[in-house]
Amino acid sequence: MRQADVARWAQENGTDPAALERMLADNARVATLARASEADLRRGILDRLRERDLYAICRDRAQARQRHAQSPSPARPPDALLAAWHFEKRLGRPVPEDLAEHAASLGLASVGKFFELVALDYTFQAAGAQENDTGAADETSIA
Repeated sequence: MRQADVARWAQENGTDPAALERMLADNARVATLARASEADLRRGILDRLRERDLYAICRDRAQARQRHAQSPSPARPPDALLAAWHFEKRLGRPVPEDLAEHAASLGLASVGKFFELVALDYTFQAAGAQENDTGAADETSIA
């Protein structure tokens, strides 16, 4: 960006270059704190799962998803089908108008990454449903 672009942005957003520098420094501090506390946060989450006797279930699901992600997968469904399945069936709400904005709100780099993750979830859930057709009980079914 050129300095003129930064000045225009600052003016449009009711701030000045000095405040922008402060904001950037604050963001850097927050990112540093987040990285420093990530291990503590991760350990705390795992401890809460253990306290609630959910650790083994979550671990097993995560390992199954990891194995599934590494195995060859069938052809990926179209994005429109994935969006409808994810939002309407899984989350019980309408598809957002701006999927790129939704992906960004989740911290994803692009809507493509969002669909990549949804496709993995879809195929994982579909594989679980197929296993259920054999009579085995599986709580990951999409049915």
